[in-house]
Amino acid sequence: SNRSISVLDATIGAISRIIPNAHDKPPHCVALPSPSPFVSLDSSHYDMFLSAATDGIVCLWDLRTQRSIARFKGGHVNHRDTCMNTCFSPCMRYIATGSEDRKAVIYDIRHTSSSTSSSTNMMAGKLSGHTDTVSSVMFNPMYPQLVTGSYDGAIHFFSTDKL
Repeated sequence: SNRSISVLDATIGAISRIIPNAHDKPPHCVALPSPSPFVSLDSSHYDMFLSAATDGIVCLWDLRTQRSIARFKGGHVNHRDTCMNTCFSPCMRYIATGSEDRKAVIYDIRHTSSSTSSSTNMMAGKLSGHTDTVSSVMFNPMYPQLVTGSYDGAIHFFSTDKL
């Protein structure tokens, strides 16, 4: 199976680059930063994206260099579910991911380093309250809040201002 990520340049309608062997298993989720009218960021912040796979790893990529800036693992569980997503916070300080252990995990991307083999020191928090896999996560663009959805049918709102 294909474990690479193909990057499409929408202006020319063609694949501009391929990142081979991005994960140990086929990637199932990609997340891009979303501009927020409430946060002003340098345009270079939008040259990053996230990918996730059932190898249990979320990768932070730099489009300019085609290399992984950080690999987040150890805090979240993802071995079977291909429907879990990841997202950036509007300030680009945090990422969030769902987990099969019924929690949402928030990582602080400011603490990334190329020498880090495990992301446990980057984990900013684990949010619990669901009774099944957390399949959806999204930061509120206006307030310090994370919204999570789960296979248990519940949607939870978590305050992130204390991270």
